[in-house]
Amino acid sequence: MGLTNKFFLEIPMKKRFFFGWIFNYCFMFILIFFPQKTISAELPSMIQNDSLQVNMVNLTVDKFIDTYFFTGNSNLFLKTKFGTFNIDQKYRSAALMMSNKAIRDDETFCFDYLYPISGNFYLTARQNFLWSADRRAIGINKTQDIYNTAGIRYDFLPNSFIDLKAGYENNNQIGVKAGGAYYMLGCRITDLNVEEFKLNSYMSGNYAKLSDNRMNSDLDFRTSIARQYDFFNNIELKFRYRQLGRDLLLPPWILGGVNPIELRNENGVSGEVNTNFKISDFASELKLSFDNTTKTRSFNSSLEQASLTKIQTNLNNLQIGVAGQVKYEYGKFEEILGAGFYSVTEENRIGKKFQISKDDEDLVRNQENQKDYNYTRALAFSKSRFCPGSFDTIILNHTSEILQYDTPSSRNSDDRDEFLSSTQIRYSHRFSSILLGSLTFEALFMHLVYLKSQMSSANSWNRVLKFAPQIFVETESVKFHPSFEVLANYRIYDYDSLSSGVDLTSLRQISYRDTITISLYKKFNLQSTIIVRYFENGILYWRTFSESPQNSNFEQFTRLMLLWDKSDGTQIAAGCRYFNIRQALMVGNATGKIKYHGISVGPEVLIKIFFKSGSSVVFQGWYEFQNPGKPDYRNVPNFSLQTNFRL
Repeated sequence: MGLTNKFFLEIPMKKRFFFGWIFNYCFMFILIFFPQKTISAELPSMIQNDSLQVNMVNLTVDKFIDTYFFTGNSNLFLKTKFGTFNIDQKYRSAALMMSNKAIRDDETFCFDYLYPISGNFYLTARQNFLWSADRRAIGINKTQDIYNTAGIRYDFLPNSFIDLKAGYENNNQIGVKAGGAYYMLGCRITDLNVEEFKLNSYMSGNYAKLSDNRMNSDLDFRTSIARQYDFFNNIELKFRYRQLGRDLLLPPWILGGVNPIELRNENGVSGEVNTNFKISDFASELKLSFDNTTKTRSFNSSLEQASLTKIQTNLNNLQIGVAGQVKYEYGKFEEILGAGFYSVTEENRIGKKFQISKDDEDLVRNQENQKDYNYTRALAFSKSRFCPGSFDTIILNHTSEILQYDTPSSRNSDDRDEFLSSTQIRYSHRFSSILLGSLTFEALFMHLVYLKSQMSSANSWNRVLKFAPQIFVETESVKFHPSFEVLANYRIYDYDSLSSGVDLTSLRQISYRDTITISLYKKFNLQSTIIVRYFENGILYWRTFSESPQNSNFEQFTRLMLLWDKSDGTQIAAGCRYFNIRQALMVGNATGKIKYHGISVGPEVLIKIFFKSGSSVVFQGWYEFQNPGKPDYRNVPNFSLQTNFRL
């Protein structure tokens, strides 16, 4: 019996926005009005460099049809005679306002404080708040976590420190409250010179022991050592170790009425070697990488109705990558050749933790073993650029890939090989200072082969051909960039003649895109965007290379705006947009019958204001009259508002 059927229970939730909560911390913002003293040279930075700190409040509101998005982010970095304060707050909400409202809120708030006490020693404090609520979820749909810590920080070398804190955490998950001691460790070494090598290291960790016998821990250690010989020759080595431990409180079971605790542990080791070097006219890049991650999951107690609570699952994931390229330049010719190999191996094993029957153990083991896989990807590519004359450019790009996905389990039929080949040829010519033209041809071929007979009927070739001419015209008063495209996409099954009900498919498309800008009086411009697309879906007969069209689609989008553009970055535009879509049948007696016809038309405005202080306001809105004049019409307002206030 699986876990998911039992522990997801609905929990009533009262929506709580971050605005009400954040007023509890309004005393922090009073610090803005304190007189600031001159920045002392011995006062250390926070986690980031002082010069990178920007005091900013960002608010955005987006609405598209029935979906709303809201974000509210702020960052305040302040130095006063009372110490250094840093506030980092992020909030995001998403709402689908239909008959069954779906609302998701996420909030994080972090307050850091730093005060010099003696020499290179500083008093530090941190308060962190995490809150998440989702009305769509079942069971785990509300989480709240807050901790307060204080400690000592010691600075050494430029921009390097070690920070120790301790405090208390309050945790509220699925309606169960718990608290306990909380410990934090932070350390950073920045740009330490060791025998002409530059060393950077960072470590952070935390540990919490909660009152309901749960423990949470994190440890992240990263280090890199690099040497820059010159612009073209350098080497860098990176290493990372990460540990994650979580005791998750799950909702009560339908049978038993207990809250099981799931124990999750993750350990990972990864590394990279990056090097660039140049020999004569050849510049080379080489990258080696690996990542080995192990994950274990188990429960603190067993439940008779759930076999997974009686065993421990062990996952091991190993990833290896090798990639490199060589660049050669000679006169007007440039060539880049590269290759790469990537491998991923995942193994899933189980171990007995509590008493379990042989049949249940074998069932769980077979389920876990079906997740095992080996994935390899090998690729080679070339990028060529040639300028035969002052006004001509030829570009030729090609990529070939082979992907192999193998599963050791005989119960898994997903074993497959994929071959992909992509070629692009582009020729461009500048006719004059105002006229540039280009021709692009692209061909993409992909062959999918399932290695086991259960899935072999899906073996297929996918062939995509595209031809796209473009023109760029730019004068002082007129600019337009028309682009045409002819595209064909064919899917051919390997065993179509042996399988009933399997049809080869085709898609043929013609499209036109253009942006036009006409300069009018002084700073007034007339801008237009045009997109027209027509495509047909049909059944393909590969042996005779003939088609039987099934349906057609026509789409047209046009926007016309009058724009006032000031030199300081302020833009105000007003106009209208029009969208038309028509779908029709192309089969037998139904040829030409309209399946769907929709029209949307309405006004549109755009306002962009940029202030010298770095603040900005951007608003875009349009009002849609959908299917005007028809019984099923409706009016839909849409808008996007983005504000950035630099403090």
